[in-house]
Amino acid sequence: MKEKSSFIAATFNLRRDCYCDGKRRWKHRKNAVIEIIRSIGADVLGVQELTPKMKRDIESHLPEYRFVGRPRCGGLLSEHNDILVKRDKFTVEEEETFWLSDKPGKVGSRLAGAFYPRICTNVRLRGVNGDCINILNTHYDHRSPGAREFASRLIKDKLDRVGKRIPTVVMGDLNSSPDSNPLTVLLNRGKTVLRDAVKEGIAKLEDKLDNGYFTFHLFKGKTAEKGSVLDYILISPDIGVLCASAVETSVDGVLPSDHFPVVAELTF
Repeated sequence: MKEKSSFIAATFNLRRDCYCDGKRRWKHRKNAVIEIIRSIGADVLGVQELTPKMKRDIESHLPEYRFVGRPRCGGLLSEHNDILVKRDKFTVEEEETFWLSDKPGKVGSRLAGAFYPRICTNVRLRGVNGDCINILNTHYDHRSPGAREFASRLIKDKLDRVGKRIPTVVMGDLNSSPDSNPLTVLLNRGKTVLRDAVKEGIAKLEDKLDNGYFTFHLFKGKTAEKGSVLDYILISPDIGVLCASAVETSVDGVLPSDHFPVVAELTF
């Protein structure tokens, strides 16, 4: 029997550079973000709210990663949902960016009711041992429940249409709670059954038997009283989970984002 491959997957909403953030603007956090990404050591990392300037800053410090993805629309400030692929772990065989709208191939298209155009980045990777894996990284609309459910159905339909099955990971900031309709669609409907790798992995940790964790904390970190789970790593049945966690680390007292990255060590 062929030995399974292991890899580390992570998703991280970086919080775009906003004037209103003051001392929490990108220029004050970028070193913390770079250090956290380096310390996680993910082989595949999905990021959200990545602007071109932020991308250049990270690329210049982390050349071991290839950035894959397109901006959601034109303009110098347009956000990316790039997938960072560790060059010595995987090669990129196919890549695609599609829009979470009724015209998924149209650049900048937006579903009625959605606040922004939203995208999903999809890559097919081949590991050093020859095995392939499919990775999708996305960021759902923050205002419209209907747009979020539509996005889940669009992604699930896309997975169900894949002829030859390969192990699949869907990750990102879904702006949805674990018991919401968008998660129900992804986890329980259609031909492609997905599992919540982070919840499954955290449940294996002795000090997290209550499964208590959150990912969105509004720059309050571990002191947040009403943190939410918005960030997910979802996996197909042919992927195993070794461990998982929300990374609650700050760097020299600086929180890198208003979201904790979540990480899972997986096998396929």
